Amino acid sequence: MITDDIRDTFKSDYVGKVINDYNHKMLFISAILVYFSGLKGNVLDNSPTAQNTVDIDEEQQKNYAILKGEDVAEMTVQQIREYNTGTNVYLTGRITPVNAMEDLTIDFTM
Repeated sequence: MITDDIRDTFKSDYVGKVINDYNHKMLFISAILVYFSGLKGNVLDNSPTAQNTVDIDEEQQKNYAILKGEDVAEMTVQQIREYNTGTNVYLTGRITPVNAMEDLTIDFTM
């Protein structure tokens, strides 16, 4: 459901409509994080140890820059994050879904 929602929103609201620069990527990430916050407690775990995050995939950004002939060893992390990736948006994330009760073990003593 989460993947479908994000993909559908990306296709309908971003593809061909939004400039692919760092600021707009961060706005898209912010929209996903707001979406995640609306799912906390019902779909996503709301506990302090839960991780429901998304961010720019720095490794993919770096790989893209290398393919374009850049010397990434000379680039800062922020420069890698802001690197122009053409039409590609590289994100990475982690979610912690909640579990529903499904299995029961009960031991009665009489």
